[in-house]
Amino acid sequence: MSYNGIRDADLDLKLKVMNFLWHQGYISRPCIKLYHYVGGERTSKTFTDIDVLGIKFDTSNKPIKLVCSAKSGRESDPQQIFILAGIKLYFNAQHAIYIRDKASILGVSELSKKLDIQSFNTNELVRMGMNIGVDFDNIRYINSKDNYIITYDLFRQLKKELPHVYNYISERYWIDLPNYSTLRSITCINELNESKLNDNVKLFFIFYCISLFLISIIQIINKLNPIPNTLFITALETELLGGEYSETEKKKIIEKITSLMTQYTKYLLTKVTIPLDKIADFSHLLEIPNFNEISNLIIRLREKSYILQYVPQIFDVIIFEIVQKRLTEIDQNILYTTREFTKKEKIDLGKIIKDTLIFFERIKIFNRDQIKIFIDNL
Repeated sequence: MSYNGIRDADLDLKLKVMNFLWHQGYISRPCIKLYHYVGGERTSKTFTDIDVLGIKFDTSNKPIKLVCSAKSGRESDPQQIFILAGIKLYFNAQHAIYIRDKASILGVSELSKKLDIQSFNTNELVRMGMNIGVDFDNIRYINSKDNYIITYDLFRQLKKELPHVYNYISERYWIDLPNYSTLRSITCINELNESKLNDNVKLFFIFYCISLFLISIIQIINKLNPIPNTLFITALETELLGGEYSETEKKKIIEKITSLMTQYTKYLLTKVTIPLDKIADFSHLLEIPNFNEISNLIIRLREKSYILQYVPQIFDVIIFEIVQKRLTEIDQNILYTTREFTKKEKIDLGKIIKDTLIFFERIKIFNRDQIKIFIDNL
């Protein structure tokens, strides 16, 4: 999500869509550009972009993705629908929406059905929204133009100071596998913490990346859900290393490097007193930084998996309505998103938030003062 296009003619329509999706349990990210990557490196060429990407989780914590194309100009409807169908396939999205401002979409209704895309105009969007209680005249701050403008400026500052972090969290994150995006999110957080960004900007993006970290973790928990507790730590380590095949291949490469370096060292250091197995030890390349802390957090979250599906929306409230606004007082109303929670659910959601923030305190990202507002009130 780049939050670009501050003068985009389609912006109001995108915000309406984001508000509509919010009331269905999604978090939304606008303006995601799809760049062409070669050999893992980003080129300057873009394939296309996504006007709005929505993601939520079902009761088993399986991700549900939705891509949306929102147009108010004179674009060709059939062309845009074919492009959207390709984006849907690229993202493995379960749903796709094509929405026009006011123009009729009857002429492409059969094409939309054939490509499994929902097509409608703004009037139909408003009608459907009203049926599920959406108030388009009082859009929640998260999906408002005021928030968009402020967030646009924050992303502009990030792009100037840490362009590689900006590129990752606004583009690459959404196409990476969860095992990689989990660890890469922590790397981004470390870089943000050590950056020269203004403290308030820095804190906003640290919380933003924590949200991405949690979205990835929820997907890993879903994938490893059938694994019994006795085998979970081993399965988790393998998953974070890229799966069984990737882990095996990495071990083979390390064994070959170790063998080569051992032979090379024998020629160079005939009188060495340090054991060769120590000089040519590359086993640390398979070590996951902070694995004990990460595994402990994931086990804790797994124990509360019944309520994890609501965490992304709650973290959006934290990011945009507490951290961005620099609030110094909160109450349990932050645990209200699109539904009311029971007392037990609120307690468990509070524990999830606190456990997550304390994890980042333990790996030296936060000090207690920075998260005290949440520790004391949830």
